[in-house]
Amino acid sequence: MYNKITPFLLLVFLLFASCTSETLLAPVEIDGKYGFIDKNGKIVVNPQFEQAGWFQEGLAQIKLGGKYGFIDKNGNIVINPQFEQAGRFQGGLAGIKLGGKYGFIDKNGNIINPQFEDALELREGLASIKLGGKWGYIDKNGKIAIKPQFDEAQWFKEGLAPIKLGGKWGYIDKNGKIAIKPQFNIAGSFN
Repeated sequence: MYNKITPFLLLVFLLFASCTSETLLAPVEIDGKYGFIDKNGKIVVNPQFEQAGWFQEGLAQIKLGGKYGFIDKNGNIVINPQFEQAGRFQGGLAGIKLGGKYGFIDKNGNIINPQFEDALELREGLASIKLGGKWGYIDKNGKIAIKPQFDEAQWFKEGLAPIKLGGKWGYIDKNGKIAIKPQFNIAGSFN
């Protein structure tokens, strides 16, 4: 039975992979400037940036003039370099630092008020943020979804997020309820 299924699945995978028209690009550094190449090694975006990250959700963070912004796969600046730091897009938002505070930006350049002491990227619809010395979570609209109350908080994966409370790590669900009691010295994401 497995001998018949395996070739079929391989054929389906190859057909699917060949139908995708997404251009894959990789950042490269040439003479101190960053640009992007395709899988054939052809320069697609000329090296001109101080730094460059990977494309995620169609945009890549770049550094130009000491500030971070975002470009599309044609090398067009779609969000002007204006940030002290910028992460990659995840779930439609990217983390940014502006005026010493962390916030988020969407792909249209709309900034979610930078007001946080720290922030991690959006995963499964929530992003962990630090406010008033404690960690909690906001939704993709920037509204507090889980009140800052944890000593540390990581991103959600498979519906659970590692949190540190009272010196020990445990897990919460997306409603902020303790799913696995804090009892571990270290706790990672579920994979």
